[in-house]
Amino acid sequence: MTKTFQEFAAENLAGFGFSITAADIPAYEVTVEVINGLTSWANSVDAKTWGIIRGADLSDGLWYEGFFAKWEQLYSLFNGSPSGTYIDTQKNISSCLERAYYQEQDQPAGLAGGTGIDEVVGGDAQ
Repeated sequence: MTKTFQEFAAENLAGFGFSITAADIPAYEVTVEVINGLTSWANSVDAKTWGIIRGADLSDGLWYEGFFAKWEQLYSLFNGSPSGTYIDTQKNISSCLERAYYQEQDQPAGLAGGTGIDEVVGGDAQ
């Protein structure tokens, strides 16, 4: 039996202590868009501001600013994250999603759902 990107992603995320169902994970393209939006924001924050907010739970502020509008359940992964900091949380989530994409693609020929996108989730937040 084949698995979907969402099923692989939910399993990968559970390995990092995150709890989300496959049904709560959108298509890969949407996850890329949302994570890349967060990455763009994170990369725009200067070093002094990161020094101030480094240990803060930023999930509420990101929610109110609409960063989770296309994937509302992502808020629950950032809120009270077992990964600790925002940066570690984003890196762990991005790694899980990227791995899920390749796991889906690596299934035997003709079985993978195949999204055909070549983008990589994530980026280098400060």
